Amino acid sequence: MDAANPKLRSLLLILLALGTAGARVSAQTFTVLHTFTGGVDGAEPIGGLIMEGNTLYGTTDFGGSNNAGVVFSVTADGSVFTAMHSFAALTPVINVPSTNSEGSNPLGTLALGGNTLYGAAGNGGTNGWGTIFAVTTNGSNYQVLHTFAAYVRSTNSDGANPQGGLTLSGNTLYGAASSGGTNNDSGTLFSLDTNGSDFTVIHTFARSNRNTNYDGTNPSCTLIVSGGLCYGVAGLGGVDEFGTVFSCETNGTPFNLLYTLDGVPDGYNPFCSLALGGGALYGTAAGGGIIGWGTIFSAATNGGDFSVIYNFSPNSERPFTNGDGAEPHGAVTLAGTRLFGTAQGGGAYSAGTVYSIETNGSGFVTLSSFSEMNTNASGVETNLDGASPEAGVTICGNTLYGVTLNGGTYGEGVVFSLTLPALTITGINLAGTTLVLSGINGLNGTNYVVLGSTNVALPLSQWTPLATNVAPLGGGFTASLTNAVNAAASGQFYTLEAQ
Repeated sequence: MDAANPKLRSLLLILLALGTAGARVSAQTFTVLHTFTGGVDGAEPIGGLIMEGNTLYGTTDFGGSNNAGVVFSVTADGSVFTAMHSFAALTPVINVPSTNSEGSNPLGTLALGGNTLYGAAGNGGTNGWGTIFAVTTNGSNYQVLHTFAAYVRSTNSDGANPQGGLTLSGNTLYGAASSGGTNNDSGTLFSLDTNGSDFTVIHTFARSNRNTNYDGTNPSCTLIVSGGLCYGVAGLGGVDEFGTVFSCETNGTPFNLLYTLDGVPDGYNPFCSLALGGGALYGTAAGGGIIGWGTIFSAATNGGDFSVIYNFSPNSERPFTNGDGAEPHGAVTLAGTRLFGTAQGGGAYSAGTVYSIETNGSGFVTLSSFSEMNTNASGVETNLDGASPEAGVTICGNTLYGVTLNGGTYGEGVVFSLTLPALTITGINLAGTTLVLSGINGLNGTNYVVLGSTNVALPLSQWTPLATNVAPLGGGFTASLTNAVNAAASGQFYTLEAQ
């Protein structure tokens, strides 16, 4: 080996740079970040997680100091868990829902603006029909922004029982109430300023006849707000009573019925929020489809091109196991051209799964099956890693974060992370002055940029972008760097970065 050869020296420095990039990871890593005890830390998380920096935020339906639910935070490594706010105790009232001062039983995903979290409590409040609330990220300064109105003969002015999360756009919050409104409990869509002013019903769902109507009933989703439009789903109603996909302008007019599900083959009961990307909406139906255990679907934002891209497979009769999961209640998350989500049932042990699939329906992968449940001496079903995920997943880098409704050591659910194999450079080939780098474990559909520098100590923001490639299905990819080898250079370092 001639160390005086400048081309060879450049290539050796490339190899040294690759050696600092981290070891190859051959399989995903599942980690329980927190196991809920059912005590002051909460119990049964249903809503999804949001992430800011190194901290995840979420809610539980029950538990806390008064068994009315909590708002919590947990660091991404699980080292610090904080029950930031316990909802106040409920006071039973004869013939009407229990009440309290601030709401109870939050079910949806939080929204974050600055250092303030915004959420919906499905029950409680001074009228017993739920509230919209705000709380700072350190748990202080809890405020009720809106209390849903009292019922009169199964109707009210603004909706009731908000079961989905909130979406923040500018200084306005958007959400859905699963019942109430002026049309006999069909539900509403609403907006609200972050200071609690200007609550507006932007759509009241039509009166239903045995759950059949034009626009849907009982929305429990978190709305997507994009380009002046709100997109969402209603779990029931529509022409065939199996739920609808809709859009409306943020002021409510016009309301557009994009699609009404038919049960078979479409699926039924689309409970969760949609994902939006490239002019298409992606969602899940909790049941139905050609097999009966739910579907993943896509639809154009103008209402055309509805397609079932996946049917969850048949289950054994008992204990309802399969390879891919069943009854997906949670949202799908779009990353590149892949969707990531959860199924609350099925899987290898009938406790649910985490999965990934291409937006065109190809390449379905079961990333994790939750483990078998066992009944303890107190009659509680427990396991180590959780069971029955009702929410979708949050993605940061190559790690997915989520919650399960049940399971864990105490049977009250867990917060988990699932780390996918790390992006890794695996090969270097030199053809004249062209350098070809090959890699694995890219997230399909994601752009990866090759950065170069002659000074490895520089921050990556000062490295030069040299080539971009998109990882295909399977995650393997190559990047060609023309004239990469410079005989006059003392050395060149390369690294990969996801856009």
